[in-house]
Amino acid sequence: MNIKCTKITEEIVREYAAVLRLKKAKECLVGSAKQIAIANIRSFHKKMAAVKLPTLLIWGEEDNIIDLEDAFLVFHDLPGAKLKIIPDCGHSPHEEQPQKTAEIIAKFLRIKIREQAPATTPEEEKPKPEAAETAGAGSG
Repeated sequence: MNIKCTKITEEIVREYAAVLRLKKAKECLVGSAKQIAIANIRSFHKKMAAVKLPTLLIWGEEDNIIDLEDAFLVFHDLPGAKLKIIPDCGHSPHEEQPQKTAEIIAKFLRIKIREQAPATTPEEEKPKPEAAETAGAGSG
């Protein structure tokens, strides 16, 4: 399955690339990747079954890095887990669907999140002078 992701912008790619250019970044990435491999899958499944904390799994329906089938495997191994699948989303829900991801997490944590504020221009962000400040500006 090869899905073109249009939600990851060039800016996001540049930000991730900049991090990978840092000293020792590649060594860290390789070290992390090596730890992902599960040497003893049976032991791993037993340990997951022992987890007693509320667990939320958020998965992109179009994830082409970790297959959606794996989401169901993990879900079934974690007692009491909740699995939320985000449509039209790949491997990075927090980047591709940040609002939807935040809503899912907030609901899981039972907290209310603010509505996303409309985008403003830099001119709109400048504080407006108070009426008292402008009234006395010309008198001196």
